Amino acid sequence: MANPDDLAPASTANPGASGGDAVAGGAAGGTAAPPSGPEALAPGANGRPAELPRAVPLERRATKRYPVWWRGLLTVHGRASENTHHGRIPEISLAGCSIIISKNYEAPLSASMQILLPARDNGALPEVVAVEGFLQHAVFSGRHYSFLAHIQFAKFKEGGCAALEARLRS
Repeated sequence: MANPDDLAPASTANPGASGGDAVAGGAAGGTAAPPSGPEALAPGANGRPAELPRAVPLERRATKRYPVWWRGLLTVHGRASENTHHGRIPEISLAGCSIIISKNYEAPLSASMQILLPARDNGALPEVVAVEGFLQHAVFSGRHYSFLAHIQFAKFKEGGCAALEARLRS
């Protein structure tokens, strides 16, 4: 934010000219117009331009995402055949997930997934959640050196939504 002492005073050379004052509110204590030109981009104390606001990332997803590292099985239902991929799930929500696979796909395609929920306690068995959905898109991930496919869930099978929700909330 700019220092108020650095702002130039409003021009009062011709107060009766049509077009209004250069300051909102006139001489009755209004605020000065923000500087324009090269002085507006002068670096502040931290080296950033003084008048530019920081960008705030927008979260447009309706459900919260959870970082996980679970195993998953993705079956992509193509026109001529079905392709099955074993992969890892780096993030998941109740509406969809990402899975790391070795092949790129042109989307959208019908897909089904089996997600292996790790056991909560020692001695307990892991749980498998089956879900039908759509492969929205797949992009190359330099971080994983593979393709990151994004799956949108459409229909859970046999109480899978409740099991996934309970596991994510715990």
